Amino acid sequence: MSTVILGVLLVWLVALAVDGLQTNGLNQMAAMRRLFVGTFDNKEQAADAAEKGTSTAWEGGHEFITVRVDEYGPASPVLVATYFLDGDPKKTFRYRFYEFREPCDTEQDFGTVMSISRPLKPAMDRLRACEFDRGSYLPLPTEMEYLPACDIGWRQDPSGECFTGKLLGDGNLASETDPTRRIQVYDSLQLGQTSLLINDRVYDQATGEQLIGNIHGTPYKLQRRC
Repeated sequence: MSTVILGVLLVWLVALAVDGLQTNGLNQMAAMRRLFVGTFDNKEQAADAAEKGTSTAWEGGHEFITVRVDEYGPASPVLVATYFLDGDPKKTFRYRFYEFREPCDTEQDFGTVMSISRPLKPAMDRLRACEFDRGSYLPLPTEMEYLPACDIGWRQDPSGECFTGKLLGDGNLASETDPTRRIQVYDSLQLGQTSLLINDRVYDQATGEQLIGNIHGTPYKLQRRC
C-alpha cells in the first residue's frame, strides 16, 4: 500500500473520531480515546529552535520530544502515554496512564474528563531498570498513583477542528522525583486530527522556580506521525 493511501486512510480514521466527539458523552469518551492513540513529535519545531540557539525550554526554545500513546489492552479503558527525548524511548522522562470518564455535575462545560496516573516508586524503578520496554514490563493499574489535582477537561473548540484541554484540578502535588518538594502545575492542551499541542508549566511552590515548560509559555507543537 502506498504512503499516500496510508496517509489518506489515517486522516479518514481520525476524522471519524472527531465526528464521534460531537455526540453523547459515552461516544465522546470512545472517540477521544481513538483520537489520542498514536505517535506525535515536534521534530520541526525542535530543529528550528536549535538553529536559533534555543534548544531547551529554559532558553525559550523546545527540546525534541516524542509522545507515544498506546492502548493498555483491548479490554481496558486505560491508555499508556510515554514521553521521551531525541526519538529514543530509553530517554523517557514521563510515563502516565490516561483514562476518560464522564464529567460530574461541576464539569458540565466539558464533553469528557481525562484522569491521569503516574507510577508509584516501585513501578518507576522497574520501568527504569528495563529502560521503559513495554515488552519487559507493563505496570498494573494498582501500581499507579491517581493525580486528581491534574484532571483535564476536554471540549470541542468552536471552530470544530480540534479539542481543547484545560486543567480542572488545582495542580498542587508532590514532585515525582522529590516527594518532599511541592510543585504547582499549569496545563493546557489542544488535540486535532494531525497535531497535539502541549503547554505544561511546572513551578517549585517554595521558590517559584520554573522546573518544566517553555519560559515564554509557548506550547510544544507536535505533529501526528502515525
